[in-house]
Amino acid sequence: MKASKHFQKRLQYYWIEKIYTELAVFFFPVLDKTPITPNMITVLNMINGLCTFYAVWTKQYALAAVLIQVYLFLDIVDGNLARYKNMTSELGKNLDTVCDIVFYNLFFILLGVSIQIHWIWIILYEIIFNLYGWTATNIIVPRIRKLKEFKRRGLKKYLFDHGILLGMETGMQDVLTTILLFTPYKHWIFYSIIILYCLDLLYRFYELRYNEALELNSY
Repeated sequence: MKASKHFQKRLQYYWIEKIYTELAVFFFPVLDKTPITPNMITVLNMINGLCTFYAVWTKQYALAAVLIQVYLFLDIVDGNLARYKNMTSELGKNLDTVCDIVFYNLFFILLGVSIQIHWIWIILYEIIFNLYGWTATNIIVPRIRKLKEFKRRGLKKYLFDHGILLGMETGMQDVLTTILLFTPYKHWIFYSIIILYCLDLLYRFYELRYNEALELNSY
């Protein structure tokens, strides 16, 4: 099977995604010579997810923190490996999506119960996390694609021009979770993630409306 040199799905990445993607690249020539498939990596990550659930439920927070980063790394590897080995498929895409949905929803339910945070914060996380994903996928991104040009400003533009996306996403969420799991301030995992998703969603709508107004006024 011929490997694809152009496996990256886009030119810009979120910073932690960029680091792990560049790290993963070193393994691809070796993996390309093995029968290991991207779906195998996804299944391996599902098993890792179960181990992460067990670690957080049994209050082994340091282990859970490490396994979260393993999850993030493998989540980046499977999609990029699929493009590298020309093995992209609808099954693989759906498997990866289901894996992420189950992991990020169930992990934070278990974490909330484990650290004994008030149940309202668990529910708020579940609502905000899923609402953010649905809104970005079904409203914001489709409207951006209708624009002839999308202008970013300030720090977002500077970083974008240097290949880095600035915003809240699962990678940033994983980094915050990993760091705070090593501290006595585990409740702040929920507080910070909820606040950042809300702020980012509001800014993305502002940014979208700004660009739509620019295009409308250009006619």
